[in-house]
Amino acid sequence: MTRPPENPRTHTRVSLLREPLVHFFVLGLGLFLAQHLVHQEPREIIVTEDIKADLSRRFEDVQGHVPSADEMAQEVKKWARDEALFREAMRRGLEQDDASVRSVLVDKMQALAAARVRDAVPTDADLETWLAAHRDRYVLPVRYDFEFLTVGQGEQARDHVERLKQALAAGQPPQQLGQPLRGAHLDASALKDRVAKELAAAVPRLSVGTWHEVEGVSEIWLVRVKRTTGGMPEKSQIRAQLTADWVAAWRQQQVDAILQKTVDLYQVEERQ
Repeated sequence: MTRPPENPRTHTRVSLLREPLVHFFVLGLGLFLAQHLVHQEPREIIVTEDIKADLSRRFEDVQGHVPSADEMAQEVKKWARDEALFREAMRRGLEQDDASVRSVLVDKMQALAAARVRDAVPTDADLETWLAAHRDRYVLPVRYDFEFLTVGQGEQARDHVERLKQALAAGQPPQQLGQPLRGAHLDASALKDRVAKELAAAVPRLSVGTWHEVEGVSEIWLVRVKRTTGGMPEKSQIRAQLTADWVAAWRQQQVDAILQKTVDLYQVEERQ
C-alpha cells in the first residue's frame, strides 16, 4: 500500500518538537507561569490553632508562665507581622541569594527599610520632650555620703549625747571626741541593708552639712550628711546620650512606618 504524502507543515511541527531548544523554552515558560501563579496568591494570612499553640509554648519557655489573653494577642500580632514581612521578602526573591531561615529574611526586610531612612537632627525642644518622657533612663540613684557617732541607750545616754552635740556645735572634730566615728556612701536601697532601720529612714530626710540627732531602740546617733550624689544630671552632661537615644528611636519609628505599609497589604485572619 502506498503511503500518502506527508503534509510539509506537519513535518515541520514534528521537527520543532524534537529540538532541545524548544524543550528548554517550554520548560522555562512553565516555570515562569508557576512562579507567576505563586506570586499572585492572595495576601491572606491564616492563624491556626496549631500556630497559636506553638506561640504559647515558646512564650512560656522564655517568660516562665502561660501568656495572658493580652500577651497572647501581642504574640499573634507579632507573628502575623513577621509572616507578612517574610512573605513579602519571598515575593521579592530575597531568598534566592540567601538560604536562610524566616527570621533572617524578616531582618532583611527591616534592613531594606532602615536603608531608606535618613538620620534627623533633634532640636532642643525635641530633646526636652524626650527627656520628660524617659526621665527614668537618665536619673542616677541618689547616694548619701554621711558619718555618725553612736551612743548606747542607758541612764547617762542623754547627758552624753548633749555633751557631744555641744562639742560638735563648737567645731570640735568628731573623730577627736572619744566616740567611734563611722561613715558610709550608700544609696537608699543599700542603706536598708547596712544600717539600723531608724537610721536608714532618717538619712534621706536630713539636711546636708548639719549634725542631727536620730534615736533608735537601743542606740542614739548623731548624724551628718556630708553630701549627696546622683539624681538627674545636668542636661549638658547627658546631651550626647539624649541625642543618640532620640535619633535611634526616631529611626525605628520611621522603619516601623515603612514596614507597616507592607504589613497592611495582608489580611490577617484567625481560624479555629
